[in-house]
Amino acid sequence: MKKPLNVFYKKLPVGVLEKKEDDTLGFTYSAAWLGSKERFALSPALPLQEEQFNNRITKSYFDNLLPEGETLKIFEQILKKSFEDPYQILESYGLDCAGALEITPLQGPPDHTAGGDLEKISFDEIDQVIANKDSLYVHSLVKHKGRFSLAGAQDKIPVIVQDDEVFLSIDARPTTHILKPPARISGVLNSVQNEYLCMRLAQLCKLEVPTVKLVGKEHLLFLVERYDRAIVNGRVERLHQYDMCQAQGYPSAEKYEEDGGPGFAQNYKTIEKVSDNKINDLEAALSWLAFNLLIGNNDSHSKNLSFLYVDGETRLAPMYDLLSTSIYKNMSSDFAFSIGGQRNPSKMKKKNFEMLAEDLGFEKRKDIFLKVMASMASLVQQQVEVLWAEISGDDRFKYIQKDLRAEIHSRVNLYKTL
Repeated sequence: MKKPLNVFYKKLPVGVLEKKEDDTLGFTYSAAWLGSKERFALSPALPLQEEQFNNRITKSYFDNLLPEGETLKIFEQILKKSFEDPYQILESYGLDCAGALEITPLQGPPDHTAGGDLEKISFDEIDQVIANKDSLYVHSLVKHKGRFSLAGAQDKIPVIVQDDEVFLSIDARPTTHILKPPARISGVLNSVQNEYLCMRLAQLCKLEVPTVKLVGKEHLLFLVERYDRAIVNGRVERLHQYDMCQAQGYPSAEKYEEDGGPGFAQNYKTIEKVSDNKINDLEAALSWLAFNLLIGNNDSHSKNLSFLYVDGETRLAPMYDLLSTSIYKNMSSDFAFSIGGQRNPSKMKKKNFEMLAEDLGFEKRKDIFLKVMASMASLVQQQVEVLWAEISGDDRFKYIQKDLRAEIHSRVNLYKTL
C-alpha cells in the first residue's frame, strides 16, 4: 500500500485518502474530525461515518478536483507518467485545490503564513507561453514548481493578485483568483472576450457571478475572483465547496448527462435536498439554465454548478464558466442537458419545457419554466444593449461582438414567445 494522503481543513485532519494494494482507493474520516465541533461532510455522497468509503465513491469525489482532457494529457507527456487515479496527482499537487481542502503526504498541514513564498509570473512570460502554444497550467507546475490541482478541461492557473501583478503560490498560501489564457482549441477564437462578455451579461441580468476582468499585454487573459476564498481579519481563507458531481457521487468522466451523468432535474432535486437557502437557490438554478440556453452555452454541464459551505450553511455557489459555445462551428450543437427529451436548442418547443417542469416536480405548474424562459429572455434582450453600450468603441471585442450579438438575438426571439 502506498503512503496515505492526509486531508486537512484549516489545519484540522479531516481524513485519509488511501491507495490499496489492488490499486483501488478508499477514504476514511479521522476520529479527530468526527469528534470536532467544526466537522461537516465533504459532500452528501461522503456522509460523516467511521467506515471507509469504497473505491467508486472515493474516486468520484477526489477525481473531480483534477484537470481533465488535453491539459492532463500534456501534463502526462511532459512528466512521462500516466496519472491513472486521483491519488497520483494529489500526492504532489494537492495543496491548492478548488475549495478548502489541502491534501498532502505530510503528517501535518502545510504552513502558509503571510510571509511565505510567492513567485511572480509576468504577462511577458505568459505571452511567450501562449505564443509557443504551450499549456499555462503545465508551464506553471513544471517551470515554477506550483503545487496546485484545478478541476476541468480548460487551461487555467490559480494566482494571487497584488498591485495589478500576478503571483503563483509556492508555499500553498490560498490563491485569490483564477487566470485563464485563450482556449487552446482549434477554431475557438476570442474565448477570453467571449467569457468576459457572457459573465458581465449574467451580472447585468442579476445572476450571482464572481468579479471578472480582462488583463494581460499582447494576449488578453480572463481573470476571475475566486468565490471559494474570503478575507477574514486581513487574511485569505479557503471556503469549502463541492460541485454537483461530487455531491451525487459521479466521477468527472460522467459530468455530461449523455455520458451517464445527472440530468438537470436530478441536479435541481439535489439542490432542494442540500441547500439551506432552498427558494433562492432553486430559482437561481432555473435562471442559470435559461441564461445558458439564451447565450448558447451548450457546455453547461453538472460540474458548472457547485455548493458553498459557509458558517455552517450550504448554498449554491456563484455561477461560473459562462460563455457562448454555439458560435463556434467545431463545438457541439447539442445542449449539455436534455430538456424534455430534446437536446437540440433550435428544436426545443413549449412541450419540452412543460415536460421539464414535470420532471422537476411541477405537475400542476407545467408553465413554470416557460415563464422563467420568457422573463430571462426579456431581461437578456434589455441588458445586452447595456452591455453593447459599455464596450462601444473597444477594439478588444470587435471580432467577437458580431457573432455573439447575432446568436443572442436569434435565441431571444426563439424562446421569448414559446
